[in-house]
This record gives sequence, C-alpha cells and structure tokens, in this order.
Amino acid sequence: MPGRLITNHIYPPIPVRDFDWCAYRDGEEESGHCGWGKTQAEAIEDLRRLDQERAEAQEGEVLYMWGNLA
Repeated sequence: MPGRLITNHIYPPIPVRDFDWCAYRDGEEESGHCGWGKTQAEAIEDLRRLDQERAEAQEGEVLYMWGNLA
C-alpha cells in the first residue's frame, strides 16, 4: 500500500476506550479508510486488515461489457 503509516492518539470524550487510536496512510486521511483500536498496535492491525480487505475486493471485481462476446 502506498503512503506512510500515520497514527494519532485521539482519546475522544466518551466512556468507551476502544477508539482511542487511529491509523491511516498519508494522503488518505480524508477518505475515511482508517483503523481504530484501544492501543496504537490495535489501530495499525485494524488498518492492515482493512487494507487486505480492500485488496481482496479489488482482485475480485468483475468488469462487464455490453455487446457480443464473439
């Protein structure tokens, strides 16, 4: 995946601590493609899982064409 990996300690003002860390690739911060976790390591692992899911989805894309297949 392109882009440097960046993490931020968000610590939102909510009682749940499951989303304290965010990890994303440089240049993708506005896309919403980021991993979340209680710790920095969990956020990075979540981002890697999302990257893998994205790659698998792109590999599985089927392109359709109109017209004859002959």
